[in-house]
Amino acid sequence: MIETNFRDLTPTECSWIQRLLEGSFEGKTEVTQQLRHVKARIIDEDGSLELCAETGNKAQVITRVPVEAWAADTDGINVNFLLHVVDGVVKELEIYKSDSTPIIRMPPPSEWELFEPR
Repeated sequence: MIETNFRDLTPTECSWIQRLLEGSFEGKTEVTQQLRHVKARIIDEDGSLELCAETGNKAQVITRVPVEAWAADTDGINVNFLLHVVDGVVKELEIYKSDSTPIIRMPPPSEWELFEPR
C-alpha cells in the first residue's frame, strides 16, 4: 500500500534500519543520528520507504548507498535493501527483488547479509 503522509517507523521497519546500522561505513554516526528522528512513508508495492530526517548533522558518506543487504525469498531469489543518503541526508530505504517479481515473504533482518560498497 503506497502512502501519502509521513509517519513514525513501524517496529518491523525499525528492525530493518537497526540491521543496516550493524554495518560499519563512513558517515555511520551521522546516519544513525538522523534515523533516530526519521519519518517514513511507503512509496512502492515492495515496501520501499521514503525517509524524512528531522534532525542530525550531514553524513559524509562515500557513496549514495553506504550500506545494503540482501536475503533470499522463499523462491530463492534475493530481496535487496539499500539505504540511500543524498547530500548527506538519509532519503530512502529501497526494497526490491532481484528479478522484479513480487516479494513472497519479506526476509527477517536476522537472515540479511550486509554489504558495504566501497
